[in-house]
Formats: sequence, C-alpha cells, structure tokens
Amino acid sequence: MAAKSEQLIRLNATWQTLSQIRAARELIANDIEQYLNNLNKLLSGQEQKITLLKSAKTEWKKYRAGESLIYSLFSWLPAVRSKRQYQIQLFLEDKLGALIAGNQWSDPETIERNIDGLLIPLSASKQHTGSRLTPPMKSFLKNSRRFRSGRDWLLI
Repeated sequence: MAAKSEQLIRLNATWQTLSQIRAARELIANDIEQYLNNLNKLLSGQEQKITLLKSAKTEWKKYRAGESLIYSLFSWLPAVRSKRQYQIQLFLEDKLGALIAGNQWSDPETIERNIDGLLIPLSASKQHTGSRLTPPMKSFLKNSRRFRSGRDWLLI
C-alpha cells in the first residue's frame, strides 16, 4: 500500500510538471513574438542589474581605499562608529538603491561578499534566461518584424 502511495505521489508530481510544460508551450505557440519580447526585456533587466552590481563593487573598493584611517582605527568609539555607519549607508543607498532594500549591511568587511551574494545568483539567472533565447528564436523575431513591416506591400 505504501509503495502504491509513493507511486501516486510521483505520478502526481510528474503530471504537474507535464501540465506546466504544456501551459508554457501553449503560451509560446499563441504569441511567440510576445514571448520573445518578454524574454528580451527580462534579459536586458538582468544585464542592467549585473552591470550596476559590478560597478558598485568597484566603487566600494575605491571607497574603502580612500576611507580615512581615522574611521578605521577609532571605529570602536561610538561617535566615530556611527559616523562611519552613516557614510557607508549613504554610499550603499546611492550606488545600489533598491537592490539592497531591507538589507542592513553595516559591517564594512562583509559588504563586498554581500554584493557577490547578489551578483552570483543574478548571473546564473541571466545565463538561464539567455539559454532560452536561442539564435533561431532571435532570427525568427527579426524576420517576423521585417515581414510584418512589409505586410502592406502590393505584390503583383
């Protein structure tokens, strides 16, 4: 009985996966141009975020290199520590804005790792999205636009 139950659970999971694949296929088949445009927008947004994170990481290194030694040496004093924290928070909000919303990055030693923590999954997601936008799909999109723009031609 337990074996049959597990078999039904696996069968249900397989059925759910198949249903999702069929729904995605139907969505693509109904309006492939819209699907490709959505993928392009998603890919473009991911590329912008990656560029922003890489730039922020570089700027953070420059910030740390230019930071006064007074802040580093005397950060154990409450006034110096809070001044340093405010400067770091302003820097992060200026460079990363909404990407760090809700995160309290206060330790200057871990900020670079935190940026990498955002960058790595985003890069993997971009690679996955880019793999779905294959060259034949790009070619189809380009040619369908060209064909549609020539739709009003009079062919005799």
